Amino acid sequence: MSTTKERTVKRFSEHSFNVQLQELERKVLPLIEQQRIILKEVGASSLAEFEALLNAKTNFVNANLSAQAMGVDNELKQLQEIESKLSKYDVSDEDVTAKGNFKTTYLSNLKERFTEYYTDTELDVLKMLKKTIESYNQIPYEYKDKIIINREKKMQFNPFNRL
Repeated sequence: MSTTKERTVKRFSEHSFNVQLQELERKVLPLIEQQRIILKEVGASSLAEFEALLNAKTNFVNANLSAQAMGVDNELKQLQEIESKLSKYDVSDEDVTAKGNFKTTYLSNLKERFTEYYTDTELDVLKMLKKTIESYNQIPYEYKDKIIINREKKMQFNPFNRL
């Protein structure tokens, strides 16, 4: 039984999230689509599988030499370039649906990166501040000027305006 503590959201940077998502949709989704097309043409599910397939057919150790010998060196280079570009964005083929959209799990992980949560200390202080504000607001208006906050940030009676 896992005990997951409910965290309170402090801030969600929606703009940064949307900018990142648009960049990923503009740059990553076409790469993954292209990668899927090339992998389908060569009959493999991943770059590693394609390289292993080439090496098994030619009995070479180097996938580049195997690709040249089999005449698929352009496909191998394209797949390697796509793989290196995708590694910059930390996105893989598994993060994208068959229709070419990001999966909800990937989107929730992306949202998590732009979400900031309160710490336990901050929650305690927030509770204390709310209680203090509530108490201050209960003071009748004509007596509120009897209290000041000094330069040391301490609340005290106003020395020039006593009861």
